[in-house]
Amino acid sequence: MNNKLKKNVLFVGAFNSNTKDGSTGGQLFACTTLINSELKNRVNFITIDSTSKRVPAPPLIKRIPYVFIRLFKFIFYLLFFKIETVIIFTSAGFSFYEKGVLSLVGKLFNKKIILAPRSGLIKRDYNSNKFSGRFISYVINSVDFVICQGESWKDFYFEISNKKNKDKFYVINNWIDVNPYLDNLKSNAELSENKKIIKIAYIGWLEEYKGINDLLDALILLKDSNSSPNYICNIYGNGSLYQRANEIIEKFNLENVKIKGWANYETKMKALKDSDIFVIPSHFEGFPNTLLEAMVSKKAIITTSIPAILDIVSDRKNALVVKKSSPKEISNNLNYLLNDPKLLENISSNAQVHVIKNFTLDKAIIKFNNII
Repeated sequence: MNNKLKKNVLFVGAFNSNTKDGSTGGQLFACTTLINSELKNRVNFITIDSTSKRVPAPPLIKRIPYVFIRLFKFIFYLLFFKIETVIIFTSAGFSFYEKGVLSLVGKLFNKKIILAPRSGLIKRDYNSNKFSGRFISYVINSVDFVICQGESWKDFYFEISNKKNKDKFYVINNWIDVNPYLDNLKSNAELSENKKIIKIAYIGWLEEYKGINDLLDALILLKDSNSSPNYICNIYGNGSLYQRANEIIEKFNLENVKIKGWANYETKMKALKDSDIFVIPSHFEGFPNTLLEAMVSKKAIITTSIPAILDIVSDRKNALVVKKSSPKEISNNLNYLLNDPKLLENISSNAQVHVIKNFTLDKAIIKFNNII
């Protein structure tokens, strides 16, 4: 289709994979896959990049200049390009304040605003103080559509809105291109190799809300139980608890637990290929891409019973689900999987089938196309 005949859509999101530390995230994957999908045949995406320069995000003072640059670009495109629709992806914290302001500016220009909040911490921010709560509610009320990552998120955003228009809350589950992960599976020869050592993996920020302390406490309990076969646990990530995690490993002599630092794409794919069990012990989540990646990679999942995750998994069917902040339950379930190869195989196989059936990019494209 001729570009002049395409509809211009201004898209604020994460598009730059060349961050200083080589880190990537779910929002970057979601944004880049959308603009490179078949939607580009019908839509002319004009992008404004809001990718964090590194993970964790730099101090606020260093982010402010980029905020004003993005605001200037945003207004420029609205003034001088024929824009009818704006898509804005946002995280929590300061990101939501910035993207909320952009949403309100877009409404001043009488544009259709599609807001896609993508962080479990938005609930925490909403409850943290009156100003945050009122601002989040006001933005949600003001935009035309809110992309919800699951039914639990739809219920939350409807609850904090004016409750007059439930149709504006549109559920589009996170999506994944399953092919790279299916191509990355172990060959039959690799599967038949000696499996005396089972590999456990964690990929994510080393922050309290991601449950990294719970995982470390569970590994201490597992070590003390002396009832599990040989295993290795590789922790991929960085964050404010990086040093503390290393100190715990040294203090409790967790010789089979290694912290590998942040995983770029190649490292992540190798971890997905080599591991047998993935632990995702989060306290808050939007809709974790890592969970989908691990499931389609045929890994046995141990994760927490928070609403966003329960939108994806079913306990004892395609994952083992524990209460958040429950190291003992994590340790017990690790023991089950380490000592029961049949359970491990059933959970991992069901997980893969579930993702292939329900969380493909094609399904998301159809829904975005309907809104745009």
